[in-house]
Amino acid sequence: MKTPRQRPVTIMDVAEAAGVSIGTVSRFLNDLPVKPRNHAAVAAAIAKLGYRRNALATAMKAARTGLIGVLVPNLDEFHSTLVTRLTAELRGIGLMSVSHCHDNSDETVAAALDFFRNYRVDTLVMGGAEAHVAAIRALIDSGTPVITYDNPQHSLALNGVVVDNVAGAHAATRHLIEAGHRRIGILAGSSVNQTGRDRLEGWRQALQAAGLDPVPELIEEAHWTRAGGARAIGRLLDLGSPPTAIFGANYRSTIGAISVLRERGLRVPQDISVVSFDDAEIFRLGSPAITAVAQPIDLMARALAARVADICGKDAPGTGTGPNEFLPCTLIERASVAPPPKAQTKGVRPDVGS
Repeated sequence: MKTPRQRPVTIMDVAEAAGVSIGTVSRFLNDLPVKPRNHAAVAAAIAKLGYRRNALATAMKAARTGLIGVLVPNLDEFHSTLVTRLTAELRGIGLMSVSHCHDNSDETVAAALDFFRNYRVDTLVMGGAEAHVAAIRALIDSGTPVITYDNPQHSLALNGVVVDNVAGAHAATRHLIEAGHRRIGILAGSSVNQTGRDRLEGWRQALQAAGLDPVPELIEEAHWTRAGGARAIGRLLDLGSPPTAIFGANYRSTIGAISVLRERGLRVPQDISVVSFDDAEIFRLGSPAITAVAQPIDLMARALAARVADICGKDAPGTGTGPNEFLPCTLIERASVAPPPKAQTKGVRPDVGS
């Protein structure tokens, strides 16, 4: 037989058990002066009944709730690590986080933003996206500050902490150029978001700095997914003059590409060199280990928490707008890069490695 669910103990139950008014219990709970005899009676009733305050309801009556919203697309390796680190940093400054995944669904994003607004989070940390600009603007206008960790939205001048994607992609591409590669394909992210455009721009700038042409046929959008990476590398390999090296704009598309390389019997790095953005664990454990651009997730979490603390420390809620803070990435060289099978360095400026 199913046990009936017990209703929570209320302030009225405490008042009845203590033999005092509801107002007296309220004064006790809010640390206001109460007669010693009544104070002892209320304390005893709370202990006996196991009364617990509704912290959220109490906080929502105040200027701040102590809750920080965190909205991410999914809990892949990057985002799960970021959420874990950020949660720890927020806990260290006395704040709690409420996280939600939207899986790149516009409807889910809209519902999540409504949820965070209705529950009055003190600040929302999220990745920006052009498709969500109007909804983010409405959230800010309602009084909820927003901090972005990805895809900075310049039109909103959001208070962001993001990695320097252009510099990271530039370093990865330059590393391949220095190994002697001239035809370097890119498994691009997505042209509809700023991070994708920035990593593509870093690839372009590195090629141009070496006197090489960023050939359009070497650009294939992989849309950040394994399946997209597999399709993109297939198209690049089928070119009349396929690339001798690949730069993957994120680890999922790179993993998808590597699976296709193995299916086609191509060896890394003997037949084709590979560098990826994101230093995924699998890149460190595989054979060969993959050269990758590592994002400073710990530093990002600390910087985001510092921004949150700054906003929450103000007497009046801020808008969450301000200059972006760009964090440096680190290129970690491993065993996935070698000179092309038939090195052709003609046209590469001699100072490229200086």
